[in-house]
Amino acid sequence: MAFQFARKGLIVVKAIGDDFMLEALDAGAEDVQDTGDVSEVYTVDTELARVRDGLKARGFEITEAALTYVPNTTIEITDRDTAGKIMRLMDALDDCDDVANTHVNFDISESLLG
Repeated sequence: MAFQFARKGLIVVKAIGDDFMLEALDAGAEDVQDTGDVSEVYTVDTELARVRDGLKARGFEITEAALTYVPNTTIEITDRDTAGKIMRLMDALDDCDDVANTHVNFDISESLLG
């Protein structure tokens, strides 16, 4: 699995914008992505706690901080039938008590899901 995904720290912060991005990068973040009203801050896996604590010290509200797997490449799904099959598989995995986490490398447009 290591060749398809990279282990990263993920911190979800209630803040957005360029000023926050600069603060996060100064705290040691590798990447920052705005996702609406929160930002996802990605770190080297071994730097998760240091960056999280640095953002807290700067007064930002952390809603989540965890280690995760981020895909090295993403596959865009453009076919409605394929998207439906993938979503049914993901739903089945989500319903399975033996599956704790799933990490995916596909991107499905909202227009294909509706």
